This record gives sequence, structure tokens and C-alpha cells, in this order.
Amino acid sequence: MEANNNDPESSYGDLEAWIEKLYMSKPISENEIKILCDKAKEVLMEEDNVQPVRTPVTVCGDIHGQIHGNTYLIICNIHHYYDNYY
Repeated sequence: MEANNNDPESSYGDLEAWIEKLYMSKPISENEIKILCDKAKEVLMEEDNVQPVRTPVTVCGDIHGQIHGNTYLIICNIHHYYDNYY
């Protein structure tokens, strides 16, 4: 199934078909995955809470101020000292 990137209705139809295939444990093609990722990127870039970051970057999840989690991240990633942390 080839997606038409110029037709939003076609893209949504393709998305529904891909979801249905995945629910049935059937794979989608590499090209479909690329199109899906491009669409997700477009949607995320429109969000107000998504911020651009410079690479290289280390993303630390929600550790809620736990000192042991912070210490572990620092010790395990000390060789990436000059990375950008967010």
C-alpha cells in the first residue's frame, strides 16, 4: 500500500489500514514505517511543548528528583560529559 503524501485523506486511510494490520500481528513495509515516522514528525513539530535540541543529546526520563537515579545517570554517562542534557 503506497501512501499519497499530498492527500491527507489518503494518509489517514493508510494509517487506519496500517493500524489494522498491526493489530492482526501483520508487519507493515519499511516504506510505510518511513511514511508513518514522517507523519509523526510533522504532527510533533506542530506541538507547542516540543522543543528542538542540539545533538549529541542524552535524554533522561522522569526521575522525580530521586538522588540515586541522578547519581546513577551521572556515573554511567560521565564519558558523555559534554553532551546536552534535557
